Amino acid sequence: SISILSSSILVIAIPAWVIAQSNAFYISVDNDIFNLPNQTDRYYTNGLDVGVFHTKLNNSFINKILVKGNGEFVQTTGITFYQGIYTPIDIYTDELQNHDRPYASVALLKQEHISVSSNFNLRITSSVGLGVIGKYGGGAFIQNAIHGLTPNSENANGWHHQIANDLLVDYQVKAEKGIINSNYFQLDIEGVGQVG
Repeated sequence: SISILSSSILVIAIPAWVIAQSNAFYISVDNDIFNLPNQTDRYYTNGLDVGVFHTKLNNSFINKILVKGNGEFVQTTGITFYQGIYTPIDIYTDELQNHDRPYASVALLKQEHISVSSNFNLRITSSVGLGVIGKYGGGAFIQNAIHGLTPNSENANGWHHQIANDLLVDYQVKAEKGIINSNYFQLDIEGVGQVG
């Protein structure tokens, strides 16, 4: 599916409900470059999410700590990689911007489990991940590489002020419940819990 988010970032991805119905590969890319002609680099500027889901991963030992639906749920497990890049409003100064969002990049490798029940119109997604924040997240390299390929873009000059390197551990559970699902309208409620 292709959709435009309210922040004018283009997202190209396979919806998670498709992933839960079969074995799948997906890639999701969001970047403010798709906000033509008003390209901006501020706050959340780029994201990459890549995953491979296969029912054979359901037997993984890591799955024992993930929340799952019962036997009537369609179950699938995947390995995903996420990178997120964040910048302050002014990316052209190389001075520290004390009163703005800091430069930061996150890289996270996760195992994710999705359980879907069409009877209950319910999807449960849980994941555990390990990753890094800081220089090893690769944000400076990716952002400046994209800017090098983009007409009228300059490099971001403040990456030497980014958040320091650190280890990330993440555990997350999300439940999505369909309330109204018609041909013309869909209403869902969602609850998320996260540690890490």
